[in-house]
Amino acid sequence: MFLFLTTIRHPGNANNFDTILKLLKHTIESVLQQQTQFEFKLVIVCNEIPQIDILSDKVHFHVVDFPPPGKEKANEQTLYNMQLDKGTKLASGLIFAKQFSPTQVFIIDSDDWVNSHIVEYVMSNKQEHFWFADSGYLLNYSNKTYIRKYGLCRYCGTSFIYSYSILMQMLGLDKQLSNKLNQPDIIDAIAEFELLNILGNHRFQFGYFLKYDIRFKALPFKSICWILNTGENHSGKNGGDMGLPVTHELLNDFGVVDEYSPSAKQATIKDILGEQIARITSFLGWIRTNKKAYKV
Repeated sequence: MFLFLTTIRHPGNANNFDTILKLLKHTIESVLQQQTQFEFKLVIVCNEIPQIDILSDKVHFHVVDFPPPGKEKANEQTLYNMQLDKGTKLASGLIFAKQFSPTQVFIIDSDDWVNSHIVEYVMSNKQEHFWFADSGYLLNYSNKTYIRKYGLCRYCGTSFIYSYSILMQMLGLDKQLSNKLNQPDIIDAIAEFELLNILGNHRFQFGYFLKYDIRFKALPFKSICWILNTGENHSGKNGGDMGLPVTHELLNDFGVVDEYSPSAKQATIKDILGEQIARITSFLGWIRTNKKAYKV
């Protein structure tokens, strides 16, 4: 069974919690549109069950009673507080998901979109246990534009697919732990680096797993949409002004067919050239990146 796992921000740390729920609905729609013969589920770790209508037995909400990580909102949150909140929520979600006996787990951000063929491809290639999102799109949510990006794992939290059993062993969560652990228990159970930088971040995976002779294989298609300019991104980035208008074809590839509409604009020569320059720059930057570095 393939598991998607995500977390949502504490309501007290949101600029606008309604926006977070709207973005979450896009993500859920994207996940549920997987074109596959294989079983999959989505676990959402949250502080309260959101008031959104989800008619699917593939979606499970796991409620934790963790306090808000500070008083700051959205991108004003400190990196440490964000990583601690995300890391402990993901750990709790991994323990909760044991009941489904997953073989692979894809940790995703709750505002990003995933290609509708990911589950089918990964589960049809079971000889590989670890995958990463290489190419995909940076999508400016407000402007309804996109650019092609490479090495998205450098920027986006929707990046890595793990062997569930190996990840649990490495984190020390393969023991018989209750899914009702409180946050201090989880902090005590997992080493700080793994909690903050493997679960709570996405920049250290290549170097950390390489120590155990584990290498991630690139998904050979545009696998994710990194969604920016929503008003709730922790990075605070907006995606810039350059990009091509979002099309029906792109939305269909990522299963977002009801909750978000394509752009009504036509691409100009300036748009096309700007996007090509951004794509080539991203491609060359990823080629030059040291994939064995401590932090990629």
